[in-house]
Amino acid sequence: MVLSSVFANGFSTSNRITQQLNFDSQFHDLNQFIRNDLRRAGFAIEGTRAGAVKWKDSPQTVFVNAARDCLAYAYEYTDGGVDKVHYSSLYLNDSSELKLYTKQKSITEPPKNITAACTGGEVISVSSEIQLASFVVDISLFPAIAVAMSASSPVNGAQDSSQLNVTVVN
Repeated sequence: MVLSSVFANGFSTSNRITQQLNFDSQFHDLNQFIRNDLRRAGFAIEGTRAGAVKWKDSPQTVFVNAARDCLAYAYEYTDGGVDKVHYSSLYLNDSSELKLYTKQKSITEPPKNITAACTGGEVISVSSEIQLASFVVDISLFPAIAVAMSASSPVNGAQDSSQLNVTVVN
């Protein structure tokens, strides 16, 4: 009986630790993805286009909507020898999930309009394991960008928050 109790407690503790590590890992990965991708904002393969790689109608290389919960940016890259533009936007949907919209186009195609930045895309935070309570972006010190997020785990109630300070390097 005692051994069964010890085994059950050990299994329960192990399960809680695994859930916490899973949540921490996913939140960390989400932060890393945002930081690494956002650093490329405005990057131009040709120096003459530096600072001009952006969504159509955006006043600068990084766009944030009035609610400060949608972030849009673009950068150039080479795919198999073809120069392309990568359009991205990140925003919090009504289900507390972070959505990522991406579109790749050739450089000669017209840029995407900024009004489409906060729609569509795919969920990049798994709602069964991480729920974002907030996603707020501040570009008042551009090219420094601050991204603040807080999240909780629906599995075990764990909570975490982060403040990313990213400098756009282009």
